[in-house]
Amino acid sequence: SALWAKLVFNAVGGAICSLTLKPLGAIAAPRIKQLVTDLIEEVVAVARAEGAIMSDNCAAETITYFQGPVRDHWTSIAQDRRAGRLMEWQARNAVVGRIARRHGIATPFNDAMTALLALVDDPAY
Repeated sequence: SALWAKLVFNAVGGAICSLTLKPLGAIAAPRIKQLVTDLIEEVVAVARAEGAIMSDNCAAETITYFQGPVRDHWTSIAQDRRAGRLMEWQARNAVVGRIARRHGIATPFNDAMTALLALVDDPAY
């Protein structure tokens, strides 16, 4: 359960921050609240399918956390992008989608983040 809770932070925070090149506080922006909530709920659904115990209020708790003391923190994946290094999206959003498919769970938001992060990492673009 603790590992899945960490993956919620990493998959959501890492994807949004690296794609927007903003620190964690950006995740609490009202205009993306629904997107963030949908991303979190997908990870929570997969976590529960794997047997993890997750809070029913995980999305709200996560958004509140990102508004707090970590709001100015840059995720490692966003720092990688800023430095021109390859990012770790395979161990974050891609893994959520891969495990979800084993359980027949749709993860369109995490799959979209995976596709966008892969595109950013693609040297052909």
